[in-house]
Amino acid sequence: WWAIMTVLFALASAMELANGALEAALDRLHPGNHPEIGAAKDMASAAALVCNLACSLVFCLALIDTWS
Repeated sequence: WWAIMTVLFALASAMELANGALEAALDRLHPGNHPEIGAAKDMASAAALVCNLACSLVFCLALIDTWS
């Protein structure tokens, strides 16, 4: 469990960093509001959310497994 959780936490952290880098680059390239850029930023945030939810699920499963 510890190895799996470590990898998932690293993946979630890397995804958050990639999301922040993408948003910063898009804001630099096109500082104004644009629907397609907004959609790309929303999709990157959603991908980070999915990674974080998967990490949380595995953490909960690990807790349940160790307590039972």
